[in-house]
Amino acid sequence: MEKQYKRLNIVMAAVLVVSLIFLIAILVAISNTEENQAESIAITSGAQLELSINEQFLMMDAMEAFTFLHRQDETFGQKFDAFVVPLFQRNQSVKNVSVAPGGVQGYVYPLEGNEGVLGHNLLTDDRPNVRRDVNATIETGNAVVSGPYELRQGGQGIIIRKALYEDDNFWGLIAMVVDFPQVVAKAGLNTSADRFAVEIAEENGTIVWGQINPRHDVLASYTILLPSKSLLLNIRATDASALGKRLLQTLVIGVFIMLNLLTGIILLQDQRYQRKLEVQVKERTDELQLQMDENESRKMVAIGSLVKGICHEVNTPLGSSLTLSTFVSQEVRDMEHVDKEEQENILDSMDKVVTGLQKSIRIIDNLKMISEGQGSHEKRYIRLYDYLHTIMTHQPDSALYLAIKVQCDPMLEIYSYPGTIYQVMRILVDNSMNHGFEGKKSGTIEVKVFEKEDDIIIRYEDDGIGIPEEIIDKVFDPFLTTKMGQYRGLGLYNVFTMVTQQLHGTIQCEYTKEVGALFIIRIPKVL
Repeated sequence: MEKQYKRLNIVMAAVLVVSLIFLIAILVAISNTEENQAESIAITSGAQLELSINEQFLMMDAMEAFTFLHRQDETFGQKFDAFVVPLFQRNQSVKNVSVAPGGVQGYVYPLEGNEGVLGHNLLTDDRPNVRRDVNATIETGNAVVSGPYELRQGGQGIIIRKALYEDDNFWGLIAMVVDFPQVVAKAGLNTSADRFAVEIAEENGTIVWGQINPRHDVLASYTILLPSKSLLLNIRATDASALGKRLLQTLVIGVFIMLNLLTGIILLQDQRYQRKLEVQVKERTDELQLQMDENESRKMVAIGSLVKGICHEVNTPLGSSLTLSTFVSQEVRDMEHVDKEEQENILDSMDKVVTGLQKSIRIIDNLKMISEGQGSHEKRYIRLYDYLHTIMTHQPDSALYLAIKVQCDPMLEIYSYPGTIYQVMRILVDNSMNHGFEGKKSGTIEVKVFEKEDDIIIRYEDDGIGIPEEIIDKVFDPFLTTKMGQYRGLGLYNVFTMVTQQLHGTIQCEYTKEVGALFIIRIPKVL
């Protein structure tokens, strides 16, 4: 009998340990589920807000072209008002726009409520942050974003300023004041919800929108990338969410205690019931894991659908604007009896508009590429040699003579996302053609595939001009480009995202003293 009691104590102790592990697993699952939901909200809301803010730069490009075209007209003020009125009607997020020849604000729309702005010299502004941002755009020639902060004329806003040059000489500034709460509302953000609270903060942690005194830790963050700065969109738990989580934890602990009491009774009465209970626990654990996987899949599909929808809405006006701008440029070229210098200035301004629109279209195409990669969940077996050979040998028309070499076991098959592999290789080839072979009449790209354990290694190499050593560690950063003004620098960033997130692999860019760029990709054979 004593041996039976000892055996029973051992069994109950084992049951207690198993139950404790089960409790920890549930608590971790609860925590992870909340963090995954917060991360999904952060990604979706952050992408919406990032697009909403960056849309304003299209209007800045239009203002820049208009100012260059009419800067010497005696009736500039009247033409300025006539030009911006339709822009304001289409964009309710803009509070006012202004032109400051020589840094002194001489034109502003609307004038009502902004009378005090006229005659103000931005170069000698008494606010250090304003002088700093003005000097930054003058030195770099790029647009600079200030804020968000409280505006002198009331309300919260962000200010976009850009310096204009005439024959390499500083001519003046154009500025746009954007209603930040309006932009946030357009992106569909609320300061709080039943489960999560949303806030926006500066890089130093200063909260500029949302809860000023947060009481809960940040669950997820999204970095909103702007041309001259970045903002953080943070997701926190609300009081109701935190209380619900504590109640749920208490409930789980209570269930744990009851479970062990019942387990002791069940062990005394029927050991077979214990085995049945263990089977039920395992089935429930599997269900929770399956539910988490399904939630992750829905999140990725939702993000892909969101980005596709936004890209579809933005592409049409961008394409129309590009067509119209190209037509206007041609009309100006065909004009006769026009001062040649003035004609060249007009054409230069229109070229900048066309370039800006082309940049925007490339950004939208890159976003569509990401959404298609994240939204695709179709895996299949592919014979890698045939697939790579098809990708690499179908190149766009170009004056460049391109030699392609693919070395791979003809019988090698993998189970993965063929669409994602296509996008990765396509971007690498485009990168070589646009950057590596610049100024060359011919080039060679070599792709070698090796098997290593359960993975495959793809070695992509070209004989172009190579990548500078000083940026080799940053080639996968967003907006990094060696051709500022021509490309946005999202290609290799997209490659890194697709390889690591979609294909569950790694990618490295290695520096070589010899000429050329070298990328090494490692992905599993069976995904």
